[in-house]
Amino acid sequence: MKKHIPGVKMISVGGEELEVEEVDIISIVPISSMLRLAALIGGEAVETTALALQLHRYQHNGPDPESYFSDIPDDKTAATAICRIVSKIVQDNYYKKICGAA
Repeated sequence: MKKHIPGVKMISVGGEELEVEEVDIISIVPISSMLRLAALIGGEAVETTALALQLHRYQHNGPDPESYFSDIPDDKTAATAICRIVSKIVQDNYYKKICGAA
């Protein structure tokens, strides 16, 4: 991954800025690089990441029936999108109670 996303990253740990060069797992990624990273990972990562980024825009802008800032027009669509992402991660009784058996 380092050859695809090179560079030094600055992270904040306990109020102190640290420079991180060598990491085994990329855990801090700018939003603008998330789809590219997902494409490198492969599988369902691209679709899941794209949906998560739409939910991120929705979180900051709210429902957007005109689709100026987000493709999520209302709260029901957002809830459905959230359930789709969660369904890939967990299938317990709490999930089924909230999202149904989707």
